[in-house]
Order: sequence, then C-alpha cells, then structure tokens
Amino acid sequence: MKLHERSNMVARTKGDIELAILKIVDERDLTFGEIVSVLGGITQNFALYQIREERHGDASKKGDEA
Repeated sequence: MKLHERSNMVARTKGDIELAILKIVDERDLTFGEIVSVLGGITQNFALYQIREERHGDASKKGDEA
C-alpha cells in the first residue's frame, strides 16, 4: 500500500507532540485528570473553529448560528 505524501510528516509530528507533552507533564507533575483536561480543552478549541468552517464556510460565524 502506498502512503499519502503527508503520512510520514503527520506521524513524526504526533511523536514530537507526545514527547513535548510528556516533558511538560513530568516538569509540572500533572495528574492524569489534569492532562485530560488540558488536552480536552485544546481539542475543543480546534473543533470549535472546524465546526464553524464546516457549517458556514466562515470560522468567524458562531457554529450554532443559523
């Protein structure tokens, strides 16, 4: 199977982000719940603008607006 041209870059990026998060978690002695809270908040922020773009073609318009 031939991989998409961006697959390797995405895999490397995932590893880089994981290492960075592990370093921060260790430095700040974060609990599992704290880690999940931080990552969940980041994911929610990304999703917010993705939903706006998908629904309206404009990330500045609120997702729930008609």
